[in-house]
Amino acid sequence: MFSRFIGTLKRLSKNKPHKGELSHENFQQEIFQIRQASE
Repeated sequence: MFSRFIGTLKRLSKNKPHKGELSHENFQQEIFQIRQASE
């Protein structure tokens, strides 16, 4: 699960216009999806 989390972070930061900056909303959404998938 953790490696998936890292992959998600990398993918998200890649898609952001501001380099290395995560939108808080997107971040929360991804965390939620990962939690759902891991249960």
